[in-house]
Amino acid sequence: PGESIRMTITLNQLNVGQSATVEVVGGSGALRQHFLDMGLIPQATVTLIKRAPMGDPIEVRIRSYELTLRVAEANEIFVKNVRKGEPTKQTHPKPIEMDHPGYAEAGKNQVIKREQPLMTAETVRIALVGNQNCGKTTLFNKLTGSNQHVGNFPGVTVEQKIGEIKGGYGSVVDLPGIYSLRPYTQEEIVTTKYILEERPDCIINIVDATNIERNLYLTMQLLELDVPMVLALNMMDEVRANGGTIDIDKLSKELGIPCVPISAIKGEGISELVDKAYNVAKNKIKPVRADFCPADSPCHRCIHAVMHLIQDHAEEENLPLRYCASKIIESEGDIADVLKLVENEKELIEHCLVQMESETGLDRNAALADMRYSFIE
Repeated sequence: PGESIRMTITLNQLNVGQSATVEVVGGSGALRQHFLDMGLIPQATVTLIKRAPMGDPIEVRIRSYELTLRVAEANEIFVKNVRKGEPTKQTHPKPIEMDHPGYAEAGKNQVIKREQPLMTAETVRIALVGNQNCGKTTLFNKLTGSNQHVGNFPGVTVEQKIGEIKGGYGSVVDLPGIYSLRPYTQEEIVTTKYILEERPDCIINIVDATNIERNLYLTMQLLELDVPMVLALNMMDEVRANGGTIDIDKLSKELGIPCVPISAIKGEGISELVDKAYNVAKNKIKPVRADFCPADSPCHRCIHAVMHLIQDHAEEENLPLRYCASKIIESEGDIADVLKLVENEKELIEHCLVQMESETGLDRNAALADMRYSFIE
């Protein structure tokens, strides 16, 4: 039973409890990019957890979290080296615990002392962004209370919730729950468009601390938008209850943004979160890091070459440079037309992309997704 089967089969052909190595990610366009964003990248390990009673959909484990796929989607993923299911890796390592103001890992609710009263005469606009089921709506309700109203985003049927933050700190919009900044779903289109066009003063990116690896993929994409940002680590009470800890200070340093541990459902850490968000918004403190690959890596060379080639165009269109470079590399939408790139520039960019693909052994989309997940891991 534990022997490895070397032939290539589809993900749907695995038996429950079997693991395999992703060899080829099929599909095309937005669907294929969706697979990559979910972590289904060549050389990744995937395990079939269960099937629905009628056989569709199926549930798999990829990079320590569970993902539901339709059978038609699973048939687009080809795997090899089938083997007995591998145990789930530890999601929450136990580094040395460090004191942190607010809702600390030690499990104490500490009093937050503000050095000086925050100004409330001017208001800020905050966008609340996160994966589905991360506690985003609960946090929105804690921030606004009854001071909120519901409508739709312009031109679509996606729900829009806007509220006034208690204490006079400004307004907050609860953007749809998404897993990546891709034009794959209407929700993803709405969220990306809102951030790029409405330019909120700050993003609060709420993540599920019990499933941090999956959630941080979206975080890395948001950082490319060059908007002041705070990370809200939700469900920290569950992390501690499961015996885990997260080094908040180290995480903040690695991401280059303030990170605040909270429990939205218990209302803990909310005051500090609002303070941090208000501060970065008022002072226009942007993320200090958007580079997450080694300086000598093929991805790094390619990204920076593309950034150099499109810099003037991005500035002219008032679009974030790193975000534009990623979209160019991933051949997403009409970004090349938006930037008004000429044919010679497109040819130079294509040369950079082919070189990266040759050096990594991955296509351009998979190379960028692998770069992000490699940093997270």
